[in-house]
Amino acid sequence: LTSAQTIIVGAYPPEKISMANAIFGMGVMIGPTIGPTLGGWLTDSYSWHWIFLVNIPVGLLAGYLSWNYVHDRPGAVKPKKIDYWGIAFLVIGVSTLQYVLEEGAKDDWFNSPLITVLSIVSAIGLIMFVWWEWTTAHPAVNVKLVMEGNMPIGTILNAVLGLVLMGTVFVFPLFVQIGLGWTPLMTGMFMIPGAIATGVSMGLVGRWLGRGVDPRLIMGAGILVVFAFAYLMGLSSPGSSEGSFFWTFVLRGVGMGMMMGPILTICLEGMKGADIGQAAGITNMVRQIGGAAGIAGLNIFLVDRNAVHNTALLNNVSIYDPATQERVAGMTGNFLNSGYSLEQAKTMAYHRLDLTVWKQYSLIAYNDVFLLVGALTAVCLPLVLFVKYKKPQKGTKVAMAHE
Repeated sequence: LTSAQTIIVGAYPPEKISMANAIFGMGVMIGPTIGPTLGGWLTDSYSWHWIFLVNIPVGLLAGYLSWNYVHDRPGAVKPKKIDYWGIAFLVIGVSTLQYVLEEGAKDDWFNSPLITVLSIVSAIGLIMFVWWEWTTAHPAVNVKLVMEGNMPIGTILNAVLGLVLMGTVFVFPLFVQIGLGWTPLMTGMFMIPGAIATGVSMGLVGRWLGRGVDPRLIMGAGILVVFAFAYLMGLSSPGSSEGSFFWTFVLRGVGMGMMMGPILTICLEGMKGADIGQAAGITNMVRQIGGAAGIAGLNIFLVDRNAVHNTALLNNVSIYDPATQERVAGMTGNFLNSGYSLEQAKTMAYHRLDLTVWKQYSLIAYNDVFLLVGALTAVCLPLVLFVKYKKPQKGTKVAMAHE
């Protein structure tokens, strides 16, 4: 991702960097959105193994194109020294953190010795990485750039962007497949209009930024649009259908596109030479970690809200409650009319009641998750006011990262 962004940005003059970032961001945004569509089709038509196997021809094609069409620019030189320690600390810290975030919920977090040990290793690795990169003469990642220009604010916005992007792609399929009975293919196909909206939005945003529109205005509008998406999703009900979510997900696509381009632009603003690649690497890493942490955090929140709403609903569903007795009696009668014995009919009636309660509290819990995403997005709105922006001057191309 970093190399791709550096190559694209380095090929454009300063006044067109916004369009370069829009092109790069389009791929970053559309990929995770189209993924569920392809994955759903492969799962329904073949098997889940093909979700992984399909990457082999794509990777071979990418390797062929890179080898034949991506070349070092004249004058490019190798780094004076390779920072092996910095790379090692980064790999250890991020890889163990990724495992903890992805597997922690399944293994009951710190009740698992493995998760506990890996959490400690991750913390040590990341602390050592920051310390080493801050003090060494030739860092693999210039972490000092995080304190330059708009990078502090851009880092926070990037993390939230990763959370919204990956978190909603994680939550929505669970929501509609568990709560509303959609198939994987239905879920994937539903994501396509949102991906198209993202592509159109990022193209327009690139043009607007290229014409000198203040990115803070576009970012602010994007945050409001994403908040509207999350708020509307938080109002879902058992009667919600594809039509209920169509325009909502179009809003998500438009809002994410309006956030992505300006965030990339402000993060790279004022960077020159090797700092472009370094800053791009930091922004991409933060977005990925934000997405992984977001998925883990939303999953924890979802489990907690499920427990809360389950308890609340069960307090109102009791075999001693007249309304519950009437509901069970009605369902028992329906099963008796279908030819089941009295014992079978009662068992099936209670099972149906339990399933109904489960769907109800699951739906409410998913609504809470979307509302939380909306709240986290809205909190970022005041940060836009602190972004420093200077309209780029027309002139020479931006220096590549290795110049």
